[in-house]
Amino acid sequence: MIYKLRFLMLYISIFLLLMSSISCKSTSFTQKVELCGLLIDEKNQPISEAKVILKKNGFTIDKVYSNERGLFLFNDVKNGTYSFLIEKHGYEKKEILDVAFIDCKKVFCFHVKSKKILFEEIDTLFEKKRYKSGLSLVDCIFSNSNSNLYYLCCLYKSFGYYKMGNFNEAFIELNKVKSFGKKLCGVDYSVLEKKLEGE
Repeated sequence: MIYKLRFLMLYISIFLLLMSSISCKSTSFTQKVELCGLLIDEKNQPISEAKVILKKNGFTIDKVYSNERGLFLFNDVKNGTYSFLIEKHGYEKKEILDVAFIDCKKVFCFHVKSKKILFEEIDTLFEKKRYKSGLSLVDCIFSNSNSNLYYLCCLYKSFGYYKMGNFNEAFIELNKVKSFGKKLCGVDYSVLEKKLEGE
């Protein structure tokens, strides 16, 4: 009985090994193929119209935009290691480095945070007096220049620099906001302005 059980286990092991090598051969490739991916937010909702830049060794290979279902597609891509840069106004500017593309059947899935989640995380960091970490997160928010979001990020930077004691940088960021107008998204920054002018 033990002999039969060992033989059966050996047979199953060999069978599984052969099957895994066959499946690897079916997905490995040497020709140029399509590289497909999906962008989703923190609620697993698709992110449409996001720019996706494909890079290899620091050089841009191609750029495409995600469709309404969050899907993006690069044509004529060889197997290898690539990096992705994802940009969309109101979302995290995300770089994914050193992604191995060795299985042409694989669909890459990247999570990208929305500005709502990022600002919640920044507020939490600022409350904990972790201003440097908060400022790094502000820099991760991708915004079009001269947009409300851009100036809101400048205001957050000004506050963060002020709390860190870097008044020169705080003043520079606040001047950007002042060029936009006295009120930004219902936020009155006059108190911060008075504090900086008093420094």
